[in-house]
Amino acid sequence: LIPPKQRELLNSNRKCCVRLDKSPCGCVQSGFSWAKMLFEHLEKLGFARLQTDPCVMVKQMDSRGMTLGMYTDDIITLYKVKADLQWFLRSLAAKFEFKNLGRLTHMLGIDVRETNNGGRWITQEKCTLRMANECKIAPSAKVSTPIAKVPDLFSHETSQKVNPTAYRAAIGAVPCVACATRPDVAFAVSTLARFSQDPREMHMKAVRRLMKCMLNTSDFRLSCSPTNLETHAIAYCDASHNSDPLTSKSYTGFLVLVGGSPVTWKTMRQTIVADSTACAECTAPSDSCKEVIYIRQFLQEMGCTEKLPTPLHCDNSSAISISTKPGFTQKSKSTRTKCHN
Repeated sequence: LIPPKQRELLNSNRKCCVRLDKSPCGCVQSGFSWAKMLFEHLEKLGFARLQTDPCVMVKQMDSRGMTLGMYTDDIITLYKVKADLQWFLRSLAAKFEFKNLGRLTHMLGIDVRETNNGGRWITQEKCTLRMANECKIAPSAKVSTPIAKVPDLFSHETSQKVNPTAYRAAIGAVPCVACATRPDVAFAVSTLARFSQDPREMHMKAVRRLMKCMLNTSDFRLSCSPTNLETHAIAYCDASHNSDPLTSKSYTGFLVLVGGSPVTWKTMRQTIVADSTACAECTAPSDSCKEVIYIRQFLQEMGCTEKLPTPLHCDNSSAISISTKPGFTQKSKSTRTKCHN
């Protein structure tokens, strides 16, 4: 809001400008200004930003420590001693006005609950029910898989066109669940999102099938048990050769566990055209290793250094042979150049 005197000055013919004391909410630079001010204050308190994730800050205090996870103006605090939390709240109140919501139960559409043995589990059941209600989806006991045969989705020339806006609204709400708590639907979401430009009736039926499956399994959750708190990471990967009928490209999928709980997963179309199953299977470990390296760097900055190599599980004998044995053959020499790290 502009004060009356400044408003009269702006309405006059004189050339002038108004200097703002702070960035108002809604401006392009408001988020940047807020983050800069918050990070500068936290750095004065002794917190340091991670190189692997700039939204996470840590502070080491003797044998204990404190970790902050931030998203805009929401902050999650992890601490060992309650006195450290009280010190942090007092230091933050000296600069900002905030509301302490107590123990973490809800964050960005994710519900967090504590188990009887001290573990945690997260779910997005409410978000799934809300999406199904908006799309008028009812539970169906017949649907147990998120997607049917993928090649049939590309043979859509005779299928009737549907409203692209309605299709994008339906499929656009699912990635927030697939990326946070539901790795089982990641492949279906990435596949159906490819038809957002020209959706057909069969694609809309596939989206409704996906939502019915998510509704039937809305109580699925990711859990972390205190009995398995080792930070040792384990990765699994797989590939599907020549599974894209349009580009002849293969798909890669991987999952990384830390402490027995999934922390990152991805399913994506490979950037190269694999001329053999071995080449496609070698690309999957190559992409997975990049994610494993990031996870190891993140854990190292958090103070949990991995002393042992990270196991990477692959079920293809050709890919294992090419990755572990020295030398190359006539068939594998191009694969080593493309994929081998």
